[in-house]
Amino acid sequence: MIKDYPKRVFCKHAILLLGSLLIPTSLFSNEKVNKLLLGNVTVNGKKISKDSYINLDKETEIITKSDLAIVKNNSNGFLIRPNTKIRFFENKIVELIKGSVHGIFGKQENELKIKTPRGNIGIRGTVTYIEHEESYNRTYVCNCYGETSVYDLNMKKLKTLISKYHSPVIIDKDNKIQSSPYDYPLNHYDDNIANIVKRNPKRFIGLGTVPMQNSSLAIQELIRCKEIGLRGIQIGSHINDWNLDRAELFPIFQKCEELEMSIFVHPWDMMGKEKMEKYWLPWLVGMPAETSLAICSMIFGGVFERLPNLKVAFAHGGGSFPATIGRIEHGFNVRPDLCAIDNNVNPRDYLGNFYLDSLVHEPKMLDFIVDIMGEDKICLGTDYPFPLGELESGKLINEMKYTNAKKAKLLAENALNWLGINKEDFI
Repeated sequence: MIKDYPKRVFCKHAILLLGSLLIPTSLFSNEKVNKLLLGNVTVNGKKISKDSYINLDKETEIITKSDLAIVKNNSNGFLIRPNTKIRFFENKIVELIKGSVHGIFGKQENELKIKTPRGNIGIRGTVTYIEHEESYNRTYVCNCYGETSVYDLNMKKLKTLISKYHSPVIIDKDNKIQSSPYDYPLNHYDDNIANIVKRNPKRFIGLGTVPMQNSSLAIQELIRCKEIGLRGIQIGSHINDWNLDRAELFPIFQKCEELEMSIFVHPWDMMGKEKMEKYWLPWLVGMPAETSLAICSMIFGGVFERLPNLKVAFAHGGGSFPATIGRIEHGFNVRPDLCAIDNNVNPRDYLGNFYLDSLVHEPKMLDFIVDIMGEDKICLGTDYPFPLGELESGKLINEMKYTNAKKAKLLAENALNWLGINKEDFI
């Protein structure tokens, strides 16, 4: 799959390396099928390859070696990392013997219980990461969405993890639960990304992940990301309950400027989602609002004013921000007592001080953001492999009536500039 990646996609490469790089879109569908979507595995002692049928209605043992594997069973999907041994029964994982399950996709109507060497995990969420570290004889658990319960070997509940409020935990060799160090598994993720880039230096550029909720640890990992060759970090549109103007975050942004590490901001945990249960509204309404919230927070909070050389890019064409810049500026002018309390510079003055990706799905909107931001500040965005992404990377830009030089900027050169990379070194 890597070799088929279009060479012109520079900006989004870095983002994809954070976790969605090799995930086929069929993993997220509701189609009920038992199938190996990716990788080569051993099933009950027999080697099988991609697209093979797997019967998970009976007890089934799956072993991965050097390959990442993705198994779809009924409406659930499992992303299984290399060197992992797991056991299924009646279409459910029942035991993680060694290794790690990187993602479990699909809502669980009833709690899905998974036995590990150090404890039992009950899942009601949509994405959960579980790894048993043989060298430390401990099990690491991270819940991303929904609710995950941690039990000891006798099924006594130790802790319930709710994605928004709980950090990852470790079940240690004494079957006691510990809060996970913030730098774990980030080292694991960031090292993995760096290794992919190292193996394919002409095809991929990597961004890291740092624990933004703890500035000293975040800066520590940020420095390490720089040392292992990553070009920046990706963060969310807010950090738990903090917007991006929060004082605790400023030292991290300051260090990013000092180290020339770029930042990509992607919306998540959309505001108001409890009122948007229908029509996919969190993604259609909430995500654009989240991105505008992030941009406004950094403008009004004075982040761009105090750090003029900080290189930040925002996803999805800046969300609703570009279309509402007139309203934002007007609010600043008529209510400076509310809007200008931390920064008295007109928000419009910052247009062109940061980057947006091109994922707007509409020629007139692409024209608009290129016009207000400048043709040097728009980078190709794909959002691969998700349905809201551009299904054919670069199609919108290539179909615009732009000069070849302008298209070259949007397709690659602007992203390279944002990341501080010479085109000659990459091509």
